[in-house]
Amino acid sequence: MQQSTSTEIEPDNGHCPPLAYTIENAAQATGVSRALLYEALRDKELTARKVHSRTLIERTELARWLQSRPTIGRQPKQP
Repeated sequence: MQQSTSTEIEPDNGHCPPLAYTIENAAQATGVSRALLYEALRDKELTARKVHSRTLIERTELARWLQSRPTIGRQPKQP
């Protein structure tokens, strides 16, 4: 099985990944709490879009935010 080298968050079911996540889905995809995502939005560390009453976080923005978080253990290789 070939591993993806993409930095984007992708599901394992072979379908196209969503363009954006609701707060609930973003929390599930990243393993962080909804409260932490709302805190990141409030602190302007993460951006979202409003579509009617829904708050949506674009897939690429969610990946960017997650990669901006501090690392522990082995440091990732720099490109």
